[in-house]
Amino acid sequence: MRPESRGGSRRPSGRPAPSGHAARAGGSGRGARTSGGPLANLPVDPRSFVARFRVPLIVAAVVLVTVVALYGPAKDCYAAWRHNGALQEEQAQGSGEQAELQGDVDALMTEEGIRDEARRRGYVDEGETGVVVKGLSEDPEASESETTTDERPWYLGIGDFIFQYSGE
Repeated sequence: MRPESRGGSRRPSGRPAPSGHAARAGGSGRGARTSGGPLANLPVDPRSFVARFRVPLIVAAVVLVTVVALYGPAKDCYAAWRHNGALQEEQAQGSGEQAELQGDVDALMTEEGIRDEARRRGYVDEGETGVVVKGLSEDPEASESETTTDERPWYLGIGDFIFQYSGE
């Protein structure tokens, strides 16, 4: 008599086929997921999780790799953009100073401008008496306390933090 014809089906290994609860769970009757590995106590099978969220995981991985790959060039671009802005501000300040100095030169080219500058330096005309007042500040704006405030826009603060820009 062949083993298949007897009362239960036999496997090639000689053991009977699993039956009952263990057979439905896909185990061998000894509790396949109850002992061992770090994933034994998880309520969800990791393979089914990956299969369920395959497309979002692939999209997230592609986005992450893209962000990491583009961070260096974006950081360099941001630093160049900020440096260019600082140079333009410096140029505007220099142009303003140059225009102010040109105005002073133009004022000194007139007779009245020469007399005003001579009086400022302490010279007097014939018949005039010079008076020196001590204790006053030359520049009335210099007496005000100067406080340095961060006047940059909010988005530059965020960009400086993200790209670690120090302004050098």
